[in-house]
Amino acid sequence: MCFFPTALCFRMRFSTLIDYQFNNNEARTAWLDSARELAMDLKLEGLNVAVTGASEGIGRAIAKEFANEGANISICSRDRGKISQFLDSLQGSTGRVLYRSIDVFDRVGFRSWIDETVRELGGLDIFVANVTSGSSSLEGSVEKDVLEQVAQFEVVSDVVKTSPYGAITYISSIAGSVATPDFPNYGVGKAAMLHYVKSLSKRYAPIGLRINSVSPGDVISPGNVWDKVKNSKPDLFKEVLGRNPRGTLGSPEEVARVVAFVASPAASLVNGANIIVDGASTDHLQV
Repeated sequence: MCFFPTALCFRMRFSTLIDYQFNNNEARTAWLDSARELAMDLKLEGLNVAVTGASEGIGRAIAKEFANEGANISICSRDRGKISQFLDSLQGSTGRVLYRSIDVFDRVGFRSWIDETVRELGGLDIFVANVTSGSSSLEGSVEKDVLEQVAQFEVVSDVVKTSPYGAITYISSIAGSVATPDFPNYGVGKAAMLHYVKSLSKRYAPIGLRINSVSPGDVISPGNVWDKVKNSKPDLFKEVLGRNPRGTLGSPEEVARVVAFVASPAASLVNGANIIVDGASTDHLQV
C-alpha cells in the first residue's frame, strides 16, 4: 500500500524520499515495491528531447532522467571530458543519445545543433533550456541570459510546435522570484525570462505547445557553488542550511524529476507555470 497520493508515487526510484519516511530496510523495500505498482506513466518513451548544459549538475540529472524514461536525448556542452563520462553512465538506456560540443550562446552553433537533432532523431518534442551565463554584470545578464535565451526559444519553438507533444521548459531560479541583494544582476535575467516564458505560453497555447519554468532553490552537487562554499566557508554554508527547513540542500535529481514530469505529456494541463522547487525555503506566496 502506498501512503502517498498516486501523483507523488510516479517513478519512485529515488531512495532519498524513502529514507525520509522509513528507518528500516524491510519497510523501505515494501514501500518501494508498492510505489512501483502505482507508477505514473509519463509517456516519454520514444520522444525526442534536447537538453542544454548537460555535462554536470542539474542539466546532467535532467538528461539522465529523460533517458531513464526511455526518451531519445540530444545533449550539448562545452566540456567534452565531463560529457564523455556522462555518456558512459547512460549505457543500457533504451533510447538514442546524441552529443554535440558547442557554446549555446553561439547562435550559429546552437541552430546547427538543433538542426542536427531534428535530422538524426526525426524531430524534436521537448526542449529544456538549462544553461545560464552566471554573469555578475547587468550587461552580461541581459545579453546572454535574456537576449540569447530568447533567440534560442525562437529557433526551438518553430521546431517543437510541430510535435503533438511539444513542450519547452526553462530552468530558472528562485533568484527570479525573490530579492537577491548579493547578486541582483543575476536575478534580473531570471525574472525577465520568467515573464517572457509566461507570455510565450499564452501565444502558443492555442496550438498545443506548452512552455513552463522550473525554479530550483539551493541545490548542491559536486563542484557547484554550494559545494565550494561548504568546503571553503563552513559558517556561510551553515546559514544556507538554516534557510532550508528540512536541513539539507536539494539534489539535481530532485529537480530533474519535476522537470521530466512538467515536460511530459502526463502534465498536459501544466502550461505557463513557474514551479518553485525549493523545499519550502522561500516565504512568499506565488500569485
